[in-house]
Amino acid sequence: MDYSQLFRFGGRRVLVIGAGSGIGREAALALAAHGAHVILADRNVFAAQATADLLAGDSSVIELDVLDFEAVQATAGELKDIAALVFTAAMNVRKRIVDYTMEEFDQVVNLNLKASFALIQAFAPRLAENGGGSIIGIASIRASVVEPGQSVYAATKAALVQLTRTAAAEFGPRGGARECDSPRAWWKPRSPLKSAQTKNGTTRMRPRVRWAVGPNRRKWPGPSCTSPRRLRALSPVRC
Repeated sequence: MDYSQLFRFGGRRVLVIGAGSGIGREAALALAAHGAHVILADRNVFAAQATADLLAGDSSVIELDVLDFEAVQATAGELKDIAALVFTAAMNVRKRIVDYTMEEFDQVVNLNLKASFALIQAFAPRLAENGGGSIIGIASIRASVVEPGQSVYAATKAALVQLTRTAAAEFGPRGGARECDSPRAWWKPRSPLKSAQTKNGTTRMRPRVRWAVGPNRRKWPGPSCTSPRRLRALSPVRC
Protein backbone atom coordinates (compact mmCIF):
# COMPACT_ATOMS: atom_id res chain seq x y z
CA MET A 1 0.00 0.00 0.00
CA ASP A 2 1.20 3.49 -0.84
CA TYR A 3 0.48 5.33 2.42
CA SER A 4 1.35 8.67 0.85
CA GLN A 5 -1.92 8.46 -1.10
CA LEU A 6 -4.15 8.13 1.98
CA PHE A 7 -4.37 11.91 2.32
CA ARG A 8 -2.60 14.97 0.99
CA PHE A 9 -1.70 18.30 2.55
CA GLY A 10 -1.73 20.04 -0.79
CA GLY A 11 1.19 22.32 0.00
CA ARG A 12 -0.13 23.53 3.37
CA ARG A 13 2.59 24.66 5.73
CA VAL A 14 3.46 22.63 8.82
CA LEU A 15 6.03 23.65 11.42
CA VAL A 16 8.10 20.84 12.97
CA ILE A 17 10.13 21.85 16.01
CA GLY A 18 13.00 19.51 16.81
CA ALA A 19 13.29 18.52 13.15
CA GLY A 20 17.04 18.02 13.29
CA SER A 21 16.90 14.44 14.54
CA GLY A 22 14.85 11.58 15.94
CA ILE A 23 11.06 11.81 16.00
CA GLY A 24 11.15 15.35 14.63
CA ARG A 25 13.10 14.28 11.56
CA GLU A 26 10.82 11.31 10.94
CA ALA A 27 7.74 13.53 11.34
CA ALA A 28 9.16 15.95 8.78
CA LEU A 29 9.80 13.10 6.34
CA ALA A 30 6.26 11.80 6.77
CA LEU A 31 4.68 15.24 6.37
CA ALA A 32 6.69 15.94 3.23
CA ALA A 33 5.64 12.56 1.81
CA HIS A 34 2.03 13.67 2.27
CA GLY A 35 2.55 16.89 0.35
CA ALA A 36 3.12 19.42 3.13
CA HIS A 37 5.48 22.36 2.91
CA VAL A 38 7.53 21.56 6.00
CA ILE A 39 9.15 24.32 8.05
CA LEU A 40 12.00 22.67 9.90
CA ALA A 41 12.93 24.33 13.21
CA ASP A 42 15.72 23.32 15.55
CA ARG A 43 18.20 25.08 17.78
CA ASN A 44 20.82 23.26 15.67
CA VAL A 45 20.12 24.82 12.29
CA PHE A 46 22.71 22.60 10.58
CA ALA A 47 20.87 19.48 11.75
CA ALA A 48 17.61 20.95 10.49
CA GLN A 49 19.21 21.64 7.13
CA ALA A 50 20.42 18.04 6.99
CA THR A 51 16.81 16.95 7.42
CA ALA A 52 15.72 19.38 4.71
CA ASP A 53 18.20 17.76 2.35
CA LEU A 54 16.34 14.46 2.81
CA LEU A 55 12.92 15.82 1.92
CA ALA A 56 11.44 15.36 -1.51
CA GLY A 57 9.03 18.28 -1.30
CA ASP A 58 9.24 21.97 -0.49
CA SER A 59 10.73 22.96 2.84
CA SER A 60 12.36 25.80 4.70
CA VAL A 61 14.67 25.93 7.71
CA ILE A 62 14.66 28.22 10.74
CA GLU A 63 16.70 28.33 13.92
CA LEU A 64 14.63 28.20 17.10
CA ASP A 65 15.44 27.51 20.75
CA VAL A 66 12.17 26.63 22.50
CA LEU A 67 13.61 27.84 25.80
CA ASP A 68 13.84 31.34 24.33
CA PHE A 69 10.23 32.33 24.97
CA GLU A 70 10.50 35.68 23.20
CA ALA A 71 11.74 33.85 20.09
CA VAL A 72 8.82 31.41 20.37
CA GLN A 73 6.31 34.28 20.43
CA ALA A 74 8.04 36.00 17.52
CA THR A 75 8.02 32.79 15.47
CA ALA A 76 4.33 32.24 16.19
CA GLY A 77 3.61 35.74 14.93
CA GLU A 78 5.54 35.14 11.73
CA LEU A 79 4.02 31.70 11.04
CA LYS A 80 0.40 32.23 11.99
CA ASP A 81 -0.77 30.79 8.65
CA ILE A 82 0.49 27.26 9.34
CA ALA A 83 -1.91 24.32 9.25
CA ALA A 84 -0.21 22.44 12.07
CA LEU A 85 2.57 22.51 14.63
CA VAL A 86 4.55 19.44 15.67
CA PHE A 87 6.91 19.82 18.63
CA THR A 88 9.22 17.03 19.75
CA ALA A 89 11.99 18.61 21.85
CA ALA A 90 12.44 16.77 25.16
CA MET A 91 15.09 15.32 27.43
CA ASN A 92 15.47 12.77 30.20
CA VAL A 93 17.87 12.43 33.12
CA ARG A 94 17.65 8.82 34.22
CA LYS A 95 18.25 8.91 37.96
CA ARG A 96 16.41 7.77 41.02
CA ILE A 97 14.64 10.47 42.97
CA VAL A 98 17.20 10.51 45.77
CA ASP A 99 20.03 11.12 43.28
CA TYR A 100 18.39 13.97 41.35
CA THR A 101 19.75 17.49 41.66
CA MET A 102 17.40 20.44 41.48
CA GLU A 103 19.36 21.72 38.50
CA GLU A 104 18.61 18.50 36.64
CA PHE A 105 14.98 18.71 37.72
CA ASP A 106 14.70 22.22 36.29
CA GLN A 107 16.36 21.21 33.03
CA VAL A 108 13.90 18.38 32.38
CA VAL A 109 10.82 20.34 33.46
CA ASN A 110 11.80 23.46 31.54
CA LEU A 111 12.30 21.66 28.24
CA ASN A 112 9.60 18.99 28.48
CA LEU A 113 6.82 20.98 30.09
CA LYS A 114 7.50 24.71 30.31
CA ALA A 115 8.54 24.93 26.65
CA SER A 116 5.47 22.90 25.64
CA PHE A 117 3.26 25.33 27.55
CA ALA A 118 4.99 28.28 25.86
CA LEU A 119 4.47 26.78 22.40
CA ILE A 120 0.79 26.11 22.97
CA GLN A 121 0.33 29.55 24.51
CA ALA A 122 1.98 31.20 21.51
CA PHE A 123 0.52 29.18 18.63
CA ALA A 124 -2.93 28.03 19.73
CA PRO A 125 -4.62 31.47 19.73
CA ARG A 126 -3.23 32.26 16.28
CA LEU A 127 -4.34 28.92 14.84
CA ALA A 128 -7.82 29.43 16.28
CA GLU A 129 -8.05 32.95 14.88
CA ASN A 130 -6.82 31.71 11.50
CA GLY A 131 -9.63 29.17 11.11
CA GLY A 132 -8.14 26.22 12.95
CA GLY A 133 -5.31 23.75 12.81
CA SER A 134 -3.57 21.04 14.83
CA ILE A 135 -0.94 21.06 17.52
CA ILE A 136 0.88 17.77 18.03
CA GLY A 137 3.02 17.10 21.09
CA ILE A 138 4.96 13.94 21.80
CA ALA A 139 4.03 12.29 25.08
CA SER A 140 5.38 8.93 26.24
CA ILE A 141 4.31 5.57 27.58
CA ARG A 142 5.90 6.95 30.77
CA ALA A 143 2.88 9.19 31.16
CA SER A 144 1.07 6.12 32.47
CA VAL A 145 3.69 3.40 33.05
CA VAL A 146 6.83 4.09 35.06
CA GLU A 147 9.99 2.39 36.26
CA PRO A 148 12.83 3.43 38.61
CA GLY A 149 14.81 6.38 37.30
CA GLN A 150 11.95 7.93 35.32
CA SER A 151 10.34 10.16 37.95
CA VAL A 152 10.72 13.64 36.50
CA TYR A 153 10.50 12.60 32.85
CA ALA A 154 7.33 10.60 33.55
CA ALA A 155 5.84 13.50 35.49
CA THR A 156 6.42 15.92 32.60
CA LYS A 157 4.90 13.57 30.04
CA ALA A 158 1.82 12.98 32.19
CA ALA A 159 1.58 16.74 32.61
CA LEU A 160 1.80 17.21 28.83
CA VAL A 161 -1.20 14.93 28.35
CA GLN A 162 -3.25 17.00 30.80
CA LEU A 163 -1.97 20.26 29.35
CA THR A 164 -3.09 19.08 25.91
CA ARG A 165 -6.54 18.17 27.15
CA THR A 166 -6.90 21.53 28.84
CA ALA A 167 -5.79 23.32 25.68
CA ALA A 168 -8.41 21.41 23.70
CA ALA A 169 -11.07 22.45 26.19
CA GLU A 170 -10.00 26.11 26.12
CA PHE A 171 -9.23 26.64 22.44
CA GLY A 172 -11.45 24.02 20.82
CA PRO A 173 -14.70 25.97 21.21
CA ARG A 174 -13.08 29.08 19.73
CA GLY A 175 -12.35 27.24 16.52
CA GLY A 176 -15.18 24.74 16.56
CA ALA A 177 -13.20 21.71 17.77
CA ARG A 178 -13.61 19.97 21.10
CA GLU A 179 -11.50 16.88 20.94
CA CYS A 180 -8.19 15.59 22.13
CA ASP A 181 -6.71 12.36 20.75
CA SER A 182 -4.57 10.10 22.88
CA PRO A 183 -3.45 7.43 20.41
CA ARG A 184 -2.19 3.94 20.88
CA ALA A 185 1.54 3.45 21.11
CA TRP A 186 3.65 3.35 17.99
CA TRP A 187 7.14 2.03 17.52
CA LYS A 188 10.07 4.35 16.98
CA PRO A 189 13.44 2.84 16.02
CA ARG A 190 16.36 4.15 17.99
CA SER A 191 19.65 5.20 16.45
CA PRO A 192 21.90 2.28 15.43
CA LEU A 193 24.15 2.84 18.45
CA LYS A 194 21.30 2.93 20.95
CA SER A 195 19.49 0.03 19.30
CA ALA A 196 22.58 -2.09 19.78
CA GLN A 197 22.48 -1.31 23.50
CA THR A 198 18.86 -2.43 23.96
CA LYS A 199 17.87 -6.03 24.39
CA ASN A 200 17.58 -7.88 21.08
CA GLY A 201 18.08 -4.57 19.25
CA THR A 202 14.48 -3.71 20.00
CA THR A 203 12.71 -0.42 19.67
CA ARG A 204 10.74 1.62 22.19
CA MET A 205 7.15 2.79 21.97
CA ARG A 206 5.63 6.12 22.91
CA PRO A 207 2.05 7.35 22.63
CA ARG A 208 1.51 10.60 20.76
CA VAL A 209 -0.92 13.26 21.91
CA ARG A 210 -2.80 15.30 19.32
CA TRP A 211 -5.51 17.91 19.52
CA ALA A 212 -7.12 20.06 16.90
CA VAL A 213 -8.71 23.47 16.74
CA GLY A 214 -10.90 24.84 14.00
CA PRO A 215 -13.74 23.74 11.74
CA ASN A 216 -11.33 22.19 9.23
CA ARG A 217 -9.94 19.63 11.65
CA ARG A 218 -11.64 16.68 9.91
CA LYS A 219 -10.50 17.57 6.39
CA TRP A 220 -7.17 15.86 6.99
CA PRO A 221 -6.29 13.27 9.61
CA GLY A 222 -2.89 14.74 10.34
CA PRO A 223 0.30 12.71 10.71
CA SER A 224 -0.69 9.64 12.68
CA CYS A 225 2.88 8.44 13.12
CA THR A 226 6.47 9.41 12.46
CA SER A 227 6.77 8.00 8.95
CA PRO A 228 4.48 6.80 6.15
CA ARG A 229 5.33 3.17 6.79
CA ARG A 230 4.43 3.37 10.49
CA LEU A 231 0.86 4.64 10.34
CA ARG A 232 -1.14 3.67 13.38
CA ALA A 233 -4.79 4.12 14.32
CA LEU A 234 -5.71 6.82 16.81
CA SER A 235 -7.75 6.21 19.92
CA PRO A 236 -9.85 9.37 20.36
CA VAL A 237 -10.47 10.79 23.81
CA ARG A 238 -13.25 13.35 23.91
CA CYS A 239 -12.54 16.46 25.94
